[in-house]
Amino acid sequence: MKKAFLASLAIGLMLVSTIPVLAASPPDQPQAAADSQAKALPIVAVIKASWCPACKKISPTVMGLMKDYGDKATWVVFDVSTKESAEAARKQAEKLGLKDFFAMYGAKTSTVAILDPESKKPLKIFMAEADRSKYVQALETALKSI
Repeated sequence: MKKAFLASLAIGLMLVSTIPVLAASPPDQPQAAADSQAKALPIVAVIKASWCPACKKISPTVMGLMKDYGDKATWVVFDVSTKESAEAARKQAEKLGLKDFFAMYGAKTSTVAILDPESKKPLKIFMAEADRSKYVQALETALKSI
């Protein structure tokens, strides 16, 4: 139910904005439950900004992937459009155990990373990549290895 809700929420919000910041779990759910679920699924982290042309270019690809793989991965979108949203994204990354990832890639808009759910280390990094097949291959590889 939570996965379906998050997938629906992600798709709905993205129709309003290019790719908004999403919470990993609703505020009323315990973080421990979100953490235990996140360990079973690869994490897909997206760094985007409203002013980024490459982000707009890859948005349809990422939206399609979120729709098709919404329940097979934990999706996190970090919006760094403004100082305020970048700070909120940094705090969210810290809460999710992605502090090191965000420190390294937080300023690199149009980044999409597939991360190991336990180590939080990148399994694959894409920058301004619009080729859906490359993401699918990386996601399928991650799903088989986890």
